[in-house]
Amino acid sequence: MARGVPSSLAAPLRQAGAAWSLVARDALVDDVGARLTRGTNVLLVGPRGVGKSAIVDVLSAALPVERIDPFERISRARAARLRVHLDHGATIVAAAETLDRRQLGAVGRILWRFQVVRVPPLPRAAMTLVIRHALPADVTELAGADAWIAALASYANGLPATGLAFAASGLSYWRQHGVLATVEWTIVDALARAQMNAIDRSAERKSPS
Repeated sequence: MARGVPSSLAAPLRQAGAAWSLVARDALVDDVGARLTRGTNVLLVGPRGVGKSAIVDVLSAALPVERIDPFERISRARAARLRVHLDHGATIVAAAETLDRRQLGAVGRILWRFQVVRVPPLPRAAMTLVIRHALPADVTELAGADAWIAALASYANGLPATGLAFAASGLSYWRQHGVLATVEWTIVDALARAQMNAIDRSAERKSPS
């Protein structure tokens, strides 16, 4: 571990009840933290929902670094400012879903200044923990809850954001009806909510400021 990096950046936050999408990420967070402390710029790459932003949040809060999230498609003006910051010694942690230069846009020209660290999907056991800790004991102690959580963890495909969305839908149903929703209903409801949120975000981006 490089000097100045806490022995673990992730674990204390989880113990405090925050950032459960960081389950099983201790080694990755600490490795990236050590690189950043040495002045190395890091680009986290992985599919949407895998937990890149949670890692960026922890690192940018714990270390004197700049954050760029998302890294893709930032404006030419912002990319130019970013180059200036790098030239003046800034250390940056960023997150992207792809390394495709066409999708990265203007910022792709400075990709060579970053070390790429891939963020893999979580194993199923870790996904089970993510979902379980997003739910109150009143839900996790219900009959059939263990099998329900295990099924949702399987369908989440290692993506913490998906697992947390499943948990939110299941919790909403339980609060209204006092029982667990079916796995199928939970998944469909979570996907519908995600689609509506995406539509809302798209409308906000298109609306005049």
